[in-house]
Amino acid sequence: MLQRILYGVNRRGRALVTGAAEVLLPRRCIVCGRPLLERGETTELCDSCLERVLPLREPLCRICGREMPQGTGTGNLCGNCLQTPPSFTRCRSLFIYNETLRGIILKFKFQRRLEVLKTVLSLARERVPEGFAECDLIVPVPLHKKRLQKRGYNQSLLLAQGFFGHKNGKIVVKLLERTKNTPPQSTLDRRKRAENLQNMFCVCQPQLLVNKRVCLVDDIYTTGATLEECSKTLVKSGACDVFALTLGRTPLGKR
Repeated sequence: MLQRILYGVNRRGRALVTGAAEVLLPRRCIVCGRPLLERGETTELCDSCLERVLPLREPLCRICGREMPQGTGTGNLCGNCLQTPPSFTRCRSLFIYNETLRGIILKFKFQRRLEVLKTVLSLARERVPEGFAECDLIVPVPLHKKRLQKRGYNQSLLLAQGFFGHKNGKIVVKLLERTKNTPPQSTLDRRKRAENLQNMFCVCQPQLLVNKRVCLVDDIYTTGATLEECSKTLVKSGACDVFALTLGRTPLGKR
């Protein structure tokens, strides 16, 4: 309705209508719903919610990036990586997957609120660890074609474009393919997550992977089952290293 009104007025009138709309119908924080009367045009979060977008704290496991107990030396491995080393070389997550980040991800993942990506990506770009952008290929974790058709976009691709640049020539969309349309991982426990993903992915162009370093991008690290299955598939097809990067990571004890 506002767009129709603005279309029929001149520039001065458009400014007046827009100003009135901002007072009468203020933009609201996409997480808590508070009015954003004093915020700029580039954010969809209030100050309080912005403060709750929290990065993981050092020290981190050298391989999987899990937070380690304070006082642990840098470069150590967590118990899981010591017992069962993953197929990826290194994984890092940019933020803790708390209620605030969950609200942000749910908005753009399931409610088509793609505008919320602006704020979170402005915070995330500067936190991408050294070495990830230097990988030979950047591969978003794929959706099954039926889920992609229903949703209309792959959130992992949007994140990869946001992290590394929309026109980055290293981003390869159709190299890794999801072969089965299984239940969402969020509906399953740890054991069933792993079973749900067995033999789930295939590589469509293995010649592109030979002796290449791959950066695998996903939205959330929960148990690591998705990243492990993707990484295992990529390594079997010729990749020499897989670096995994996610926007959020579930805190210990909440998986």
